[in-house]
Amino acid sequence: GNFILRITNYEQQITNYEVKALNALGQVVFRHQTSNVKPHTSNEIDFSSQPAGIYNVQVISKKGVWNGRVVIR
Repeated sequence: GNFILRITNYEQQITNYEVKALNALGQVVFRHQTSNVKPHTSNEIDFSSQPAGIYNVQVISKKGVWNGRVVIR
């Protein structure tokens, strides 16, 4: 399946970031870097080649790290 990650950057304090998705074994199965971030940025993440399961998603920028989980069925 696919999902869309939306980043809101109203104050434009983030100029670039990296998105990583890790499987249950901690292996990186997706990595994407974005620069010139606008106030509203979206990334479509294609997981169609990944098996069903729970994935940890990290967004890493100079402001810190956001961690979340995505369930692919």
